[in-house]
Amino acid sequence: MITFYDFLSEYEVELPDPILGNSEQLNIKTKFEYSMARQVHSSIKTISHSKLLMTFDLLEDTDKINLESFLLSVRGRVLFYKDYLDETWLGMLLGDPFEFTHVGHNDCGNLWSISLEFEAINS
Repeated sequence: MITFYDFLSEYEVELPDPILGNSEQLNIKTKFEYSMARQVHSSIKTISHSKLLMTFDLLEDTDKINLESFLLSVRGRVLFYKDYLDETWLGMLLGDPFEFTHVGHNDCGNLWSISLEFEAINS
Protein backbone atom coordinates (compact mmCIF):
# COMPACT_ATOMS: atom_id res chain seq x y z
CA MET A 1 0.00 0.00 0.00
CA ILE A 2 1.28 3.47 -0.87
CA THR A 3 0.00 6.88 0.18
CA PHE A 4 -0.10 10.31 -1.47
CA TYR A 5 -0.86 13.32 0.69
CA ASP A 6 -0.49 17.03 0.18
CA PHE A 7 1.82 19.45 1.96
CA LEU A 8 -0.94 20.76 4.22
CA SER A 9 -2.21 17.23 5.01
CA GLU A 10 -5.73 18.21 4.04
CA TYR A 11 -6.09 15.45 1.46
CA GLU A 12 -4.81 11.89 1.40
CA VAL A 13 -5.32 8.81 -0.76
CA GLU A 14 -4.10 5.24 -0.28
CA LEU A 15 -3.60 2.97 -3.26
CA PRO A 16 -2.44 -0.61 -3.76
CA ASP A 17 1.24 -1.09 -4.59
CA PRO A 18 1.95 0.19 -8.10
CA ILE A 19 3.81 -1.45 -10.92
CA LEU A 20 6.96 0.65 -10.96
CA GLY A 21 8.36 1.73 -14.30
CA ASN A 22 11.80 2.99 -15.09
CA SER A 23 12.83 5.75 -12.75
CA GLU A 24 15.07 8.44 -14.08
CA GLN A 25 17.69 10.20 -11.97
CA LEU A 26 18.13 13.79 -13.00
CA ASN A 27 21.33 14.76 -11.21
CA ILE A 28 21.40 18.48 -11.89
CA LYS A 29 18.79 20.71 -13.37
CA THR A 30 20.32 23.77 -14.97
CA LYS A 31 18.44 26.84 -16.06
CA PHE A 32 20.11 29.31 -18.40
CA GLU A 33 19.10 32.91 -18.86
CA TYR A 34 19.88 34.47 -22.24
CA SER A 35 20.12 38.03 -23.48
CA MET A 36 18.49 39.14 -26.74
CA ALA A 37 21.82 38.38 -28.44
CA ARG A 38 21.51 34.78 -27.14
CA GLN A 39 24.43 35.16 -24.75
CA VAL A 40 24.28 33.33 -21.45
CA HIS A 41 24.05 35.69 -18.49
CA SER A 42 23.69 33.15 -15.71
CA SER A 43 22.96 29.58 -14.92
CA ILE A 44 21.18 28.20 -11.89
CA LYS A 45 21.80 24.70 -10.59
CA THR A 46 19.14 23.14 -8.41
CA ILE A 47 18.95 20.06 -6.24
CA SER A 48 18.85 16.63 -7.82
CA HIS A 49 15.52 15.22 -8.95
CA SER A 50 14.11 11.79 -9.73
CA LYS A 51 11.10 10.90 -11.83
CA LEU A 52 9.09 7.89 -10.74
CA LEU A 53 6.64 6.20 -13.10
CA MET A 54 3.87 4.29 -11.33
CA THR A 55 1.07 2.29 -12.94
CA PHE A 56 -1.94 1.27 -10.90
CA ASP A 57 -3.80 -1.65 -12.46
CA LEU A 58 -7.17 -3.10 -11.51
CA LEU A 59 -8.44 -0.12 -9.50
CA GLU A 60 -12.10 -0.55 -8.60
CA ASP A 61 -14.65 2.22 -9.13
CA THR A 62 -14.34 3.49 -5.54
CA ASP A 63 -10.53 3.66 -5.80
CA LYS A 64 -10.85 5.53 -9.10
CA ILE A 65 -13.31 8.05 -7.64
CA ASN A 66 -11.13 8.62 -4.56
CA LEU A 67 -8.03 9.09 -6.70
CA GLU A 68 -9.82 11.47 -9.09
CA SER A 69 -11.06 13.58 -6.18
CA PHE A 70 -7.60 13.64 -4.65
CA LEU A 71 -5.89 14.61 -7.93
CA LEU A 72 -8.40 17.38 -8.54
CA SER A 73 -7.87 18.74 -5.02
CA VAL A 74 -4.07 18.76 -5.11
CA ARG A 75 -3.41 19.69 -8.75
CA GLY A 76 -0.25 21.81 -8.96
CA ARG A 77 0.66 21.38 -5.29
CA VAL A 78 3.75 19.88 -3.72
CA LEU A 79 2.90 16.38 -2.46
CA PHE A 80 4.33 13.74 -0.22
CA TYR A 81 4.52 10.17 -1.51
CA LYS A 82 5.02 7.35 1.00
CA ASP A 83 6.11 4.16 -0.76
CA TYR A 84 5.76 0.52 0.23
CA LEU A 85 9.17 0.68 1.98
CA ASP A 86 7.77 3.47 4.21
CA GLU A 87 10.12 5.98 2.54
CA THR A 88 8.67 9.47 2.08
CA TRP A 89 9.31 11.51 -1.07
CA LEU A 90 8.53 15.18 -1.69
CA GLY A 91 7.54 16.26 -5.20
CA MET A 92 4.84 16.89 -7.78
CA LEU A 93 2.71 14.86 -10.18
CA LEU A 94 3.45 15.60 -13.83
CA GLY A 95 1.24 15.39 -16.90
CA ASP A 96 -2.50 14.91 -17.15
CA PRO A 97 -3.54 12.97 -14.05
CA PHE A 98 -6.98 12.01 -15.36
CA GLU A 99 -6.06 9.51 -18.07
CA PHE A 100 -7.78 6.42 -16.67
CA THR A 101 -8.07 3.37 -18.91
CA HIS A 102 -10.95 0.91 -18.57
CA VAL A 103 -9.42 -2.58 -18.32
CA GLY A 104 -12.36 -4.84 -17.46
CA HIS A 105 -15.01 -5.82 -14.95
CA ASN A 106 -15.25 -7.84 -11.75
CA ASP A 107 -18.08 -8.66 -9.32
CA CYS A 108 -17.85 -5.16 -7.78
CA GLY A 109 -17.97 -3.21 -11.06
CA ASN A 110 -15.47 -1.70 -13.48
CA LEU A 111 -11.70 -2.00 -13.25
CA TRP A 112 -9.40 0.88 -14.17
CA SER A 113 -5.72 1.53 -14.83
CA ILE A 114 -3.75 4.78 -14.58
CA SER A 115 -0.10 5.75 -14.90
CA LEU A 116 1.24 8.63 -12.82
CA GLU A 117 4.59 10.35 -13.19
CA PHE A 118 5.95 11.79 -9.94
CA GLU A 119 8.96 14.13 -9.89
CA ALA A 120 10.66 13.79 -6.53
CA ILE A 121 12.78 16.73 -5.45
CA ASN A 122 14.33 15.23 -2.34
CA SER A 123 15.98 12.14 -3.77
